[in-house]
Amino acid sequence: KFADSIANVLGSTSILHQYFYMSVNSPFDNSDNRYTVVLNEKVLKNKKINAAKITELLSDPKFIIGTIKAINRGKVYIDLGEHPIERVEVLQGERGSQKQTLRVEVHFRGLNEHIETFALKLAINKAARNGFAMGRISEIDALKKLSGIADVPRFGLYAELPDKNLYAYTEQWIEGPTGAGLISKNKLDRHTFKQIVKAWLSVI
Repeated sequence: KFADSIANVLGSTSILHQYFYMSVNSPFDNSDNRYTVVLNEKVLKNKKINAAKITELLSDPKFIIGTIKAINRGKVYIDLGEHPIERVEVLQGERGSQKQTLRVEVHFRGLNEHIETFALKLAINKAARNGFAMGRISEIDALKKLSGIADVPRFGLYAELPDKNLYAYTEQWIEGPTGAGLISKNKLDRHTFKQIVKAWLSVI
């Protein structure tokens, strides 16, 4: 049970640096940077994912650039005036009991070899109904406290569209399974478990 509770909190092993709140009353960026959002076939077939909502979220250049800046600790290493976003590709990632991970690849005009990649975590099942809340505790707040602890990814932005039942956040893309994924497959080794416990104990 202890391992399960850790998995619930650390399943995404994320750091939250800042919030990005969106609502229907807050229009998306009016930038001239228009680009295509392409969802992989597996993403389109995933019944837990609303393709239209994801496309709408990732069509906002402020959300894309804000995520890249947060993950790169406030810096963007591309001249966006000369190399604006050309397309955003969305690929299927790991799915847990409460979150679906998507791999997002950002391509820039004139930079064929440079791709910015990040993870988009979508709340599903119970997490989608309560907005990442764990009883009286917000998972997002818990993730904020993990900032800089152990080998956790850098966090990007938090997106919330309650009237569209969309709760999501972005973080640095790390190849390989999450702690929750390893636990669910009974493949969590002792070293990784100790790192997760270390991070968890530091915030309780």
